[in-house]
Amino acid sequence: MGIAFACSDDPVTIPAGFNGPASLTIGGVYLSDGDVRNGGSTQLACDHRIGIMLEVVNWELKPPGVCPVTQCGRVRIQLSDAAGDKPVFSREYASAGVSLDLSAFFPVGGEPQLSAGSYTLSADLINDAGNPYNPGDGSVGSDQVSFQLNLPNNCGTDGSAGAGGAGASAEGGAAGLAGSAGSPASAGAAGEITSGSGGTSGSGGTSGSGGAPSEAGAAGG
Repeated sequence: MGIAFACSDDPVTIPAGFNGPASLTIGGVYLSDGDVRNGGSTQLACDHRIGIMLEVVNWELKPPGVCPVTQCGRVRIQLSDAAGDKPVFSREYASAGVSLDLSAFFPVGGEPQLSAGSYTLSADLINDAGNPYNPGDGSVGSDQVSFQLNLPNNCGTDGSAGAGGAGASAEGGAAGLAGSAGSPASAGAAGEITSGSGGTSGSGGTSGSGGAPSEAGAAGG
């Protein structure tokens, strides 16, 4: 008579969690006023943030270590200049609405560390282990957008109020914090959202003195 023993260190099978492959597309890129792909302003707002709206299908956005299914993880956002030798900015987010903060490239009282020119923004699905998602046939796990970026000007004197935070994600996350003060011509970029249930609204943007915005920044998805 044979006796079968179950090995205690057998790997646990994690379900995919969705009936189809995941996909990712960049729904919008906002430097200050409108999507840059649809005639929006190419001038970076005075809060030095780029608002990014992502469209994610069959993928659960979660921070590291808490994914209940295999089609789950974050989105890696990278910004590269025309040379393309290496990204000038790279970070992972667990949100479909991203506020990419470039303020570190604009030190107070110093020269900008970012030049005007052509840039490429890429977004990639990253699984819980930190590896790029390989969707196979019939889907796409990454997307990119190239655009012209011009540096902000006339900042710090009569800036207008920042735009409201991006809306809650599909997972019911809290609304993002409002963007900081924008230029006199337009509002700041949308704030980042966070994951969670029953999200609360984001805090209001701080208003600059003087001029008022001609158009609010991008709303969240």
